[in-house]
Amino acid sequence: MNSRPCADKTKPSRLWFAWLGLIVWLVATASISAPVVRTNADVDPVQNLGGPIVPLLSAERKVYRDGTLMDRAFVALPDRLDRQWSQEGTLIVYELPLLPARDDAPRALWLLRVGAPYHLEVGQENLSQRLPPSLPLQDDTAATHSGKDDAADTYLNGRSPALFRLPPQAETARITLTAPAFMPFGLIEALQGPAQPLIRHHLVRYETLSRPVNFSQVMGLSIGLMTLLLWTLRRHQRALLYFGLMALSLGVRETLYSTSVLPLPPVIFELSNPWLIVHFVTAATALTLTLLGSATPARMRHLLFAWSLIQALFAVVAGLHTGAQWIRMFVVLLGNGALVGIVWMLMHKRHALPGWRSWTLLVGYLLLIAGSLHDLGMAVGWTPPTGGTYIAWGFGALVLAYGVVTADYVLRELAQAQRVRAELAERLENFSTALSASLDAVAQSTREQARQEERQQVMRDLHDTLGARLITALRGVERQALDRPALVQLLRATVTDLSHLRAPTSRSERSIGHMLRQWQAEWAPHLERAGMRLSWQPSTEMDLLQASSAVLSVLRAILQEGAANALKHAQATQLTLKCRLDADALIVTLEDDGIGLGCASDSSALRSQAGHGIGLNSLRARARSLGEGVHLDVTDAPTLSGAVLRLSLPLERLRTPQPGDSAGQAQT
Repeated sequence: MNSRPCADKTKPSRLWFAWLGLIVWLVATASISAPVVRTNADVDPVQNLGGPIVPLLSAERKVYRDGTLMDRAFVALPDRLDRQWSQEGTLIVYELPLLPARDDAPRALWLLRVGAPYHLEVGQENLSQRLPPSLPLQDDTAATHSGKDDAADTYLNGRSPALFRLPPQAETARITLTAPAFMPFGLIEALQGPAQPLIRHHLVRYETLSRPVNFSQVMGLSIGLMTLLLWTLRRHQRALLYFGLMALSLGVRETLYSTSVLPLPPVIFELSNPWLIVHFVTAATALTLTLLGSATPARMRHLLFAWSLIQALFAVVAGLHTGAQWIRMFVVLLGNGALVGIVWMLMHKRHALPGWRSWTLLVGYLLLIAGSLHDLGMAVGWTPPTGGTYIAWGFGALVLAYGVVTADYVLRELAQAQRVRAELAERLENFSTALSASLDAVAQSTREQARQEERQQVMRDLHDTLGARLITALRGVERQALDRPALVQLLRATVTDLSHLRAPTSRSERSIGHMLRQWQAEWAPHLERAGMRLSWQPSTEMDLLQASSAVLSVLRAILQEGAANALKHAQATQLTLKCRLDADALIVTLEDDGIGLGCASDSSALRSQAGHGIGLNSLRARARSLGEGVHLDVTDAPTLSGAVLRLSLPLERLRTPQPGDSAGQAQT
């Protein structure tokens, strides 16, 4: 047993190296996930053929409310929106004047960011379907449509840079915001120019803006799926479940954040971001409570109840298509408040995560809060909308921090489980040793008890058989009724009784009638010589009645002891044996015509149930040994004189095999 803990010490270190290797792999994957671009020094000298890249500085903006024009103005980019225009039912349309082409070189339009999901039309063409945004341009022959006939069915993500090929003679581009803006800006930045340099410009900006999102996306999806797979193997580790859900919700959020063509309707797509943030914060709260040892059932029920209420609120907003801005603001306030609450809980209970663990989580939360404040400033208009998102770095840093602490927590739980198993194994071995010793003692005691019972059984058999014979011989000698030949015959019968101690082997020997005839043949001559006549009429009913060896032995002993008592005490001249079946019991009676129990000189000894003799008390003990329902009574005869010994034996006791009965189950 001492070698087990030493053999298990290498397991935590191997798991540590596995986690570190996973983190390195994720960072490397995230680093190479962005497109590979060339710097300006690598740009081909002919990149400016077709004209320079020109920023579009202004556009005409039209604001509609329920089909009514509310505002129309020429605005400079980036365009700041009025807060009242972020309500449902408001439609914002931008018309961009396009510069004419200088030659036949392909032209393109590049959009940095739009404040809401949108679709783009140039003339009569819907460029939202023409080319996938954020990808290099194709020539006109390779440009394919999405297969949808309705242009309004295809919406683009306003958070990602997009690049579109312009038709040759296009003069204006129309951008329609199809959902309430997620920040107080509409159209932010637009460039027009030759396709080749705009492709290079797009890749450079896309790499810069998408790097944190790609990092969080790859890390969240990979770690989340791997952790949930590990949790399926160790379901009792709830920390793995919460961490896996937390990382997976981040990965799904970043996947939707970086998509080009929306996979969902615009309003539902905008609701998915706060919806996934609710899942992230809920899982982070549950994980923190688990790591701190504070995840009581009551707290987890309250957390589940709060999560369910928020899900119901999202369902109502999605069904009514109203209130998206309010629920988004509610989730922002709730999420930031939950982050502050978790930080306070980590500071207040940092003793539960001693050393570097609590500080690792605190650093992750501080980075997330810093990124959240930056993006919150962009959402309220305090920060210019031309920069990238910082909250993705914060999310990634927090997931990494939780990954390290969760791995350490699981490893410590495994180590503790190994110690507990070792202690349990040692205790089990000690218990097995003690139990084996106890069983040996019980077995020894059982053997001693069996030997004692065997000695008592031998004493009963000797008393009930040989004792009865010897008493008969003694009475015959006292009355001078036995001559030498009769005494020899009686002693030979006594020797024969010894053979009756063995179990019967044949079916005929198991018959009660056979046993009664044997007893009558042996005892009738002795009783007659002592001046007592035995009366009994054989019955075929008794010949059909089978019994076990134990029942036959007890029945024989009772008859012999009853006859011997009649000889000793009754002064009787006749002894009558009766056997009959009464309902479901065998009734055996032995009645004499003597002086009865009341007139016997030793009647008190005969009546006593707890005397010290081995006569009637022994017979009662043997009768009780046959089981429940067996009764043996000794009473005065219902006539004027005499005594009656009555045995009531249920038939089911005849059929019950007794220990030592080699013939098996008795049958009727």
